[in-house]
Amino acid sequence: MIIKLINFLKIISIMRINQWIKNLLIFFPPIAAKSYEKILTIEGLLYFISFSLMASAVYCINDIADVLYDSKDRYKKNRPITTGILTTRSAYKVFLILFIGSLLIQIYLKNYNVLLILLMYFFFTTTYTFVIKKIIFLDILFLASFYLFRILYGSLAFNTIISPWLLYFSFFFFL
Repeated sequence: MIIKLINFLKIISIMRINQWIKNLLIFFPPIAAKSYEKILTIEGLLYFISFSLMASAVYCINDIADVLYDSKDRYKKNRPITTGILTTRSAYKVFLILFIGSLLIQIYLKNYNVLLILLMYFFFTTTYTFVIKKIIFLDILFLASFYLFRILYGSLAFNTIISPWLLYFSFFFFL
């Protein structure tokens, strides 16, 4: 029982659940459109969980890719893989569970436009991890765009139209 709890805590730590607060941005389009009833549904919760699981899957890939860099960083050196709390092999398993779980929720919801945005988010964040973050100007642009992905995802998930001006403003705000 104690060992299962410890293993569960290891998985939770690599998921960076504290970062899920950013994913509340998916609710911004229906809130802006005053469609609050769309948020307070099981479907709304599933969209949030799906995006959050995908974001956590990306964090696993990032931690695996950056293990050597993170070990030299003052704050990142305490991440699960860097400290040896979680092996790289275990992190890959957690990644697969999170990634597949996210996709299965999207398939259940049968909103394939949202699934496409989610896969694009995965593609761009993974590209960021392996290539873009080494290019300073692009690094900043990509980080700002990841917040926009959340807003676009929410717009499609909750079938809410958002104005281009809101997207422009949001991008510059996140920048």
